[in-house]
Amino acid sequence: MQIYSSIEDLPIYNYFKVTRTGSLKYLIVDNSEALEKDLISAWESIQDEILEIDIQDDGFVTEIKEYKEHILLKISNKLMPTALNNILYKDSKTQFEDEKKDSKPFDFQGSIMIIAKFMGFRVDAKTFTTAEYFAALKLMKNGK
Repeated sequence: MQIYSSIEDLPIYNYFKVTRTGSLKYLIVDNSEALEKDLISAWESIQDEILEIDIQDDGFVTEIKEYKEHILLKISNKLMPTALNNILYKDSKTQFEDEKKDSKPFDFQGSIMIIAKFMGFRVDAKTFTTAEYFAALKLMKNGK
């Protein structure tokens, strides 16, 4: 039984298949047999590695803090429905709804093409690892 258990060897294609379908079968190498508990453990390890990358991104951390503030305002408004809490929560809710409206669905294939253009060579999503994908995104973001 062989399972992808790290972003260092997991092809980005497989990573996005798992995130889109929820099926951990994409963690299995060469259609071999695997136990569900082993797949779950491997996916948790991969998610931990992705979180480590995300935490290093200031934009991600800011986004999480803003979301936390939004949730706290929502709870505060439910527990103590004062006029001020209601106004603060509605402002926060409007901000998040506007951001949702403005965001476009993620285009996986488009992201691969952008990385390929930036890197100057063809990127094969079935061999390009998840670690390489996120490293390329970081390079692009930093303009290097």
